[in-house]
Amino acid sequence: MTNCTITSDEINYLIYRYLIESGFAHTSYMFQHETHILQNNNIKTENVKPGALIHYLQKGLLYTEVEYHANEDGTEKHCIAPFSLLSTHHCKIEDNDDGEEYNDNNDSDYSNNTVVNGKITSNKRSRKEKKDELKKDKKSDKRIKRENEDSIKESLNESEDIEVDIENSNNESESNLISQKDVLNLIGHEAEVFVCSWNPVEPLLATGSGDSTARIWTIPDSPSDPIKPAIILQHKAGNDKNSRDVTTIEWNPSGTLLATGAYDGQARLWNKNGQLIYTMKRHEGPIFSLKWNHKGDLFLTGSVDKTAVIWDSDSGEARQQYSFHLGPILDVDWKDDITFATCSTDKQIYVCQLGSPEPLKQFTGHEDEVNIIKWDPESSLLASCSDDRTARVWSIDQNLPICTFKEHEKEIYTIKWCTNTKKTKILATASFDSTIRLWDVQNNTCLHVLQNHNEAVYSLSFSPNGLYLASGSFDQHLNIWSVETGALIKTYIGEGGIFEVSWNKKGDKVAVCFANNVVVVVNLNLDNKQLN
Repeated sequence: MTNCTITSDEINYLIYRYLIESGFAHTSYMFQHETHILQNNNIKTENVKPGALIHYLQKGLLYTEVEYHANEDGTEKHCIAPFSLLSTHHCKIEDNDDGEEYNDNNDSDYSNNTVVNGKITSNKRSRKEKKDELKKDKKSDKRIKRENEDSIKESLNESEDIEVDIENSNNESESNLISQKDVLNLIGHEAEVFVCSWNPVEPLLATGSGDSTARIWTIPDSPSDPIKPAIILQHKAGNDKNSRDVTTIEWNPSGTLLATGAYDGQARLWNKNGQLIYTMKRHEGPIFSLKWNHKGDLFLTGSVDKTAVIWDSDSGEARQQYSFHLGPILDVDWKDDITFATCSTDKQIYVCQLGSPEPLKQFTGHEDEVNIIKWDPESSLLASCSDDRTARVWSIDQNLPICTFKEHEKEIYTIKWCTNTKKTKILATASFDSTIRLWDVQNNTCLHVLQNHNEAVYSLSFSPNGLYLASGSFDQHLNIWSVETGALIKTYIGEGGIFEVSWNKKGDKVAVCFANNVVVVVNLNLDNKQLN
């Protein structure tokens, strides 16, 4: 008798993690909101490895296939028909004497195939290949049986090795690994840490989490120095515990005010001492993006309610609300102190201006949700990335994009412009295909393909001098790359998927937000020259 038990909460958490790892950020928010899964203290989330749902599904499906093809006398059917995850299985049995096939029309609703990021991949070698080999070599019944058994064992071994593949697929050189003595762990959050923002003036780091709090940490010069307790910014949302996720956070340019956006649809303004100044209510859905203008007197929020709002930081009042999009707004970004852009699940990008009732410009061309938009450092070009697997660069002076980058094999989740480049404009794109690409926008070419992650890459951050790029992935790896050569310089391996990475203004520290409730600050001593 087995003591194995499976609860609905465990299944729901694995589904939630699968949605997060596959990039379905909005779907995962709604799922955890309805299941209350993040409020279950009985689930030890730190023990759940990336790919867990797929891992257990694969084991179960492989066992089902072996069970289905077992004869009553203990031998195995030599089926050459592939299993399908969704369609009915019909066995095709090859006669060992004359090579002819026998069809067994017993149905099966199971498969040995695994769905990974929406695609079905076989974990056993092709049945057709096996059939051709058997016909060609005309092996004996005994040899055929042995090869079938070896194939099944090999598939089961592959299933057992999933965790090894996840954990050890990157063979980092020890010289590249960041030492623990250069790492500061910030402990205190009680749920995943989604976002972070460095104060531009003081050594303060703000973080936002699913535990309904933001926190302000004072970061010492050295990881060995004592650290002060964090200032906790509580986000209360009545009795609804499922709408308190702090989804976006940013300091104003002078470092005196911190704005936060939350899943409850409210924007909040705090001073650097943690005092709540304003709670601003205008949105009717979660806020997914928040940005300050360059002057620091206004900030902008974009929401699932399909609107963007400009807020006055002095009064806490809404200056203007924009309702042009037909779907949730996923990102916003300022061009100057009164002009900004928005993007949405409706595939559209709008350029708007304070005081104008209509958009100044509409960019149309993406064929799926537009995830992120970024104005370049000179605010002359707007970059966008989408679930249609492309990144595009737009000019306010024309309707069609001046560049379209199509080389990624899966959705592009985020983009960043390189800072302080003198000779060319460099755009970085990060995708669910586990790669990062650096693009020369002026020449419309790919400079480097950065390949060391083995899960979706969620966050990018350039060093202030433009020499280095930090990337964070759900494979638990923080990687530091050379922008000039594309070489991997440094790696830090955490204990949870990474939601965001951010370089401080001085360029000697990178903050990393992990899914295991921890924030890590990595001290880096890198070359401080300028990128040519």
